[in-house]
Amino acid sequence: MALGLVLPAAERHRAASVEEFAPEPVRFGDHEVAIFVGELGWEDSPVEVFCPAAGAEVRFASHDPLQLAIPDGWEFGILALDEPLTVEGVAVPPGHLAVVAGQDSLSVSVGADAGHVVRALVLGGEVPEPFVPWWNFVAGDHDEVVAWRAAYEEARAGGSTSFAPPPGVDPGSLVAAPPLPSVRLLPKHRSPA
Repeated sequence: MALGLVLPAAERHRAASVEEFAPEPVRFGDHEVAIFVGELGWEDSPVEVFCPAAGAEVRFASHDPLQLAIPDGWEFGILALDEPLTVEGVAVPPGHLAVVAGQDSLSVSVGADAGHVVRALVLGGEVPEPFVPWWNFVAGDHDEVVAWRAAYEEARAGGSTSFAPPPGVDPGSLVAAPPLPSVRLLPKHRSPA
C-alpha cells in the first residue's frame, strides 16, 4: 500500500527532503499515540510539513474508543495494522483503510486491553484542490504525472536528480514505473464538507 500526501500547487515542486524523527508516545486516554507528522489533538511533530496534515501510530490498550475532532475540510484514513478495528461503527479488517470525511469527529475502537495492545495508523489532512493519484505519484493533472514518471525513469537510468535515490541506493535497483494507461488520467475531486 502506498500512502501519498496531496500538496498544494505552490508546494508541489519543492526540492526533495528527508527528515528522521522518532516520536515519543503521548497518552490519549488509555491509548498511546506517537505523532510522526503534523498535529493531532494538542500534540504535534517537529517534522516540517507543507500543508495541513497529521500522521500517528495509535497503540490501543483498552476497549475505550479513541475520539478525535476533525478540522473543517479534512479527511482521515485509519489503517488497521495487525488486527481489526471499528471506525464509526464499521468493521475494518487488518490491512484495510477506512476513510472518514465530512464529519466533525471520528471514533475508533478495538478489542484491546492492558495485556493485548492493538496498533493502527491514523492519517489525515486537508485536500485543498483536485488531484490525480497514479502509482507512487500524486499530481495536479495528467501532464504532471507524465512528467514525473519520465523524470523517475530517467533517475532509474542514473540521469535525473528529481528522484535521486537515498545515499547508497543504486538507481538501477529502483522499481520500474508501470506504463501509463492509454487514457487521460482525470483528477479526483472532494466535495466540501
